[in-house]
Amino acid sequence: QNGGIRTIGASLDLHAGQLVDRVGVSMGLSFPAGPGLEKLAQASCGPKARLKASVEGTGCHLSGAETQLYALMKDGLCKEDAAMEVRFGGKEPDEILESLVSSQRKAFAAAAAAFEDDSPARVAALEKAAAQQRELSKAWLPLSDKLLESFRAGTTNEDEIAALSKTLRDAADGADGAADALEALSPDALDAMRGGESVACGLRAWLADPVRQLGFALEAQSNALARTASTRLVRTPVMEQGAAISLFKSFSERIEPWLDALEKAGQNDAGDGTAASVPADSLTPAAIGGAQVPLSEEDRKEVLRLTEETSGTLSLIAMGVSPESGDVLPEDQLPNARAAADNMAELLALLSKTQQNQQQQQ
Repeated sequence: QNGGIRTIGASLDLHAGQLVDRVGVSMGLSFPAGPGLEKLAQASCGPKARLKASVEGTGCHLSGAETQLYALMKDGLCKEDAAMEVRFGGKEPDEILESLVSSQRKAFAAAAAAFEDDSPARVAALEKAAAQQRELSKAWLPLSDKLLESFRAGTTNEDEIAALSKTLRDAADGADGAADALEALSPDALDAMRGGESVACGLRAWLADPVRQLGFALEAQSNALARTASTRLVRTPVMEQGAAISLFKSFSERIEPWLDALEKAGQNDAGDGTAASVPADSLTPAAIGGAQVPLSEEDRKEVLRLTEETSGTLSLIAMGVSPESGDVLPEDQLPNARAAADNMAELLALLSKTQQNQQQQQ
C-alpha cells in the first residue's frame, strides 16, 4: 500500500513487458518488441496459440508462457511470420520486389549449379535451394497486402483488382511449386523459378516511373549483348533481348504523357520564380522516387526522337531473331543491339536532368 494504492495481484517472476521483449527479440524483432509483435498479431492468419499462466494466490507466473512461446517458435509457428516482418515489414512494394528479384536470381544460380554437381553435395544444395523458395513464397504475402492496398486506392475496377490478386497468388504458388520440384530433384524447378523472377520483374516495372523503367530496359539490353549463355543466369541473352523490347515498349508508351505532366506542373509557377514540380507517382500506381521538373524544349524533342529511333531499332531486332537463333543474338543483329543500348543510355542521361534540375532548385 502506497499513497492509497494497494496491489491486489501481479506477476511474480517476469513482468509482462519483459515477456514481450524477450520473445520478440528471440524472433528477430528489434527492441522494444511490442510494436513489431502487435503488427504481426494483426497480420497473422496462422493458428492461434492459447497460453497458460500458473496462478499463485492473486499473483501469476509468466515464465511458463515464455517457455510455451519458445516451444511454438521451435516448431516454426512464430518465427516465419517474424522473419517476414523483419525482412519486409517496413518496406515499400518496389523495395520488396527489388529484393525478390535479387533473391530469386541468386537462388536460381545456386539451384542451377547444384543440378550440374554430380557429387553427394548435390542433394543438400537442392534442399537448401528448396528452403529458399519456401521463404520467397512467403515474401509474396506482405507484398500482396501492400500492392493490393495501393492498387485499390487508385481504381474501383474489381476485375483489375482480381487479376492482380490472382497474379500474386500464382507467384506465391509458383515459388512453392519450385520448392517441391527442387525437393524432388527435378530440373523443372528452374522453369518455375524463371517464372517467379519474370513476374517480380514485371511488377517492378509496372510500379516504376518511366526513368526507372528505362533503366531496367537498358540493363536487359546490355545483358542481351553477351556472346555466351550461362546456365546459371535466369535469362539467356535472347531472353534478355525480349525483356528489353517489352520494357522499352512500355516506356515509349508512357514517356510523352509523363513529360506532358512535368511540363504542365512546371507552368504552375509557385509565385517565387521557381517552377512547381510534379510528384514522381503522378502517372504510376505507387510512389517511386522524388519530385521531378520539366526538361527544356530542346531536350524534350531529343528524348522523343531517340525514343522513336530506338523503337524502330528494336523492331528490326525482333524481326531478326527467331526460334532458330539459339540462346545468343545472331551476329547480324549485334550492331542494332549495340545501337539500341547506346540510345537508351543517352535517353537515361537526358531524363536524369529532371532530377538534377530539381536538386539545383532545392
